[in-house]
Amino acid sequence: MHQRAKAINRSTIAWSNSQARQRVDDLRRRLAAFDANPSGQDGYCGYCSCISSDRIGGAAITTRPCGLCDHQMTFSNTSTDALCQDCGQANGLCRRCGADVELKDRRKPYPFEPSVP
Repeated sequence: MHQRAKAINRSTIAWSNSQARQRVDDLRRRLAAFDANPSGQDGYCGYCSCISSDRIGGAAITTRPCGLCDHQMTFSNTSTDALCQDCGQANGLCRRCGADVELKDRRKPYPFEPSVP
């Protein structure tokens, strides 16, 4: 594969600066939202809710079993959640990625784990 050289001039530099500043400003806005509410919202962890909120998926009806109860979930695109809403809520886990909603490493077992005697 061969690519053409990118034109570098005053105009392309100004455009690249503008795009980079917009991405930095967006990241700062997302981090401020995370700092204000690190436990996220709507059943998602703070990372999925605030930082990684842009989900891109292919245009295809997609089914996926819940990671805990195997309930078949249906989504309008290929960007799917890891857990169903009931399992996520009952266990305090992020529906999207499966992390703890508060992003904490817990010592006590989660409700889905068997009790250790």
